[in-house]
Amino acid sequence: MDLSPGLHNIYNGLIGQWSIKRDISDTGTYKGHAVFTVINDRQLTYREDGVLWIDHGREVAGYRDFIYHFHGNIIDIIFNDGPSKGEIYNHFIFENDNMQAHHIHYCGNDQYKCDFIFNNPQSFQIQTHIIGPKKNSKIITEYTRVTDQYITQP
Repeated sequence: MDLSPGLHNIYNGLIGQWSIKRDISDTGTYKGHAVFTVINDRQLTYREDGVLWIDHGREVAGYRDFIYHFHGNIIDIIFNDGPSKGEIYNHFIFENDNMQAHHIHYCGNDQYKCDFIFNNPQSFQIQTHIIGPKKNSKIITEYTRVTDQYITQP
């Protein structure tokens, strides 16, 4: 595996089970769990399941599937469900073995500014600020490891 040392640590650190708390500024709070599973030495599958509690009291169950593809100092997060399956959602470039990266992408007229912050093998965050003609919201997703288990892949 030709990953930078920092990205190798992130790859190993993500494997396993996580609890999720996602605050969506103009909607509500999502809580659930996620699992990162090894496909090979460059890819992890990501599956999340949970419930969104909308501010006015409604609950909506949901899930997402992604592929995390690691190469060099880059993580590509690729949709693995829905109409965008196979498309890149985020393209994070980690510089100087820094444990955080930034990416901007567009969906129609909306701009998504995303930050990936790997604190340690027990917690990380993905923060997204969406700006558009009719949007201005922030999504902060906090991940906390479910167990103390830390699995290292060669």
